[in-house]
Amino acid sequence: PTFVVLDGTVSMARNGPTGGSLSDLEATQTLAVGTDPVAVDAFGATLLGRQASDLPHLARAAAAGAGIASYELLNPLRIQAGLP
Repeated sequence: PTFVVLDGTVSMARNGPTGGSLSDLEATQTLAVGTDPVAVDAFGATLLGRQASDLPHLARAAAAGAGIASYELLNPLRIQAGLP
């Protein structure tokens, strides 16, 4: 992919990815976009209270050349949007 979108406006924090109830959801109010799928996924892990090192598939993807798991190295631009 050349452009990756992570919709983290509402995240399933528990009992995922397909089960659970509405009480398992958290309003994380975050949208992430980028050109590096590994970096975007690594950032997404932080929405769930995890780090890239907690998810072995990210290290394997980075080793295979699909991107970098240390998204902070890309100096991400953070925009705080006012929500109603």
